[in-house]
Amino acid sequence: MKALSGKSENEIQKRQTLLDEGRLMCYSEGLLSLRLDSVATAAGISKRTLYNYYGTRTSFIAAVIDFDGVSWREWFFDAIREQADRPEARLRAFFTTLAHWSQSRGFQGCLFARAFYLHETPPTEIATVVHGHIGHIRAFLRNNARKAGVEQGDTVASCLLLPALTVLSGVGHRVDNRPGLRLAELADALLSAQKIQWDSRS
Repeated sequence: MKALSGKSENEIQKRQTLLDEGRLMCYSEGLLSLRLDSVATAAGISKRTLYNYYGTRTSFIAAVIDFDGVSWREWFFDAIREQADRPEARLRAFFTTLAHWSQSRGFQGCLFARAFYLHETPPTEIATVVHGHIGHIRAFLRNNARKAGVEQGDTVASCLLLPALTVLSGVGHRVDNRPGLRLAELADALLSAQKIQWDSRS
């Protein structure tokens, strides 16, 4: 979520409450079904105030997706850093952490990945936020693949990005009950083929 510098403490709290309620409703009802009057009612804040803060429904949804994505990245990549300090180990930790999380009770994925798989093209404002978060994942995979000495690291990273988004969106559970584990196995096979040897102590 973007910094709220210059905002009063009261406005910051109201925005946080709106984003929290918006995120819950996006997961429970779907991005395309989000109703701002329902969000405002649940947050105990007037619909007029919501529009004063965000301007349009599209801008609010984009803000919710960004808030959710930033929150996820902070948690997810902190978990990876706690497990590994070398590029090859970080790559492995990315997929094992994703596999474990995707099998946890109540797993819902990430809103930016859900938005990526919408049947209709989202407005530019939403698409920009979505591709920004995807870019962070792409950069992580590519940078660590290069540092680990993976041959054709960019290609390997690109091959793993789309299935990672599939798991993050929750779509993978429609065709396999353990999509995160399947992806971790695929990543291990691809990287092993590139002669990356994992240190079992990492």
